[in-house]
Amino acid sequence: MVHIAIPSDDAYWRFAAVTACSAARGCSQPVAVHLIDGGVTDAHWDEFCVTVEKVKPGTVCLRHRFEADPALPLWHGSRITWSRLFLHEMLPDVDWVISADADVLFSGDVAALWGLRDDRYLIMPSKDRPLPWMKWNEAAINWHQTNGCAIEKPEDYFCVGL
Repeated sequence: MVHIAIPSDDAYWRFAAVTACSAARGCSQPVAVHLIDGGVTDAHWDEFCVTVEKVKPGTVCLRHRFEADPALPLWHGSRITWSRLFLHEMLPDVDWVISADADVLFSGDVAALWGLRDDRYLIMPSKDRPLPWMKWNEAAINWHQTNGCAIEKPEDYFCVGL
């Protein structure tokens, strides 16, 4: 089974549902979608599950509450982005998980990504390729510097979206 974790608060639950549907729809293996819940209402959670189940019957939807430490800086008004650092605590029975933000759209078989797992690594990130006219992801680098998380080599910044 392919496990995908998608963090969301109530403002982004629909986007998270689109990400979940795109992952499940084209996957050649069974999928478990772990919604990392930073404040999704029960009604929206129910709609999330119904939507994903319609796209690919048999997909398992699981909800995991995340209460962020108020000391963590906000990213676009939310702290839910930090949840990926705690996936090992929230999903203790899951050996591997693909962490995808609610703005990721999968266009192929997610099982191909799942097949890239390597037990030698705790995190296998993808580099955040900047737009053609940028040297690196300046907005993300500037945010990190503003929040005291300076990155030594901005060209090595990796994507938190996937």
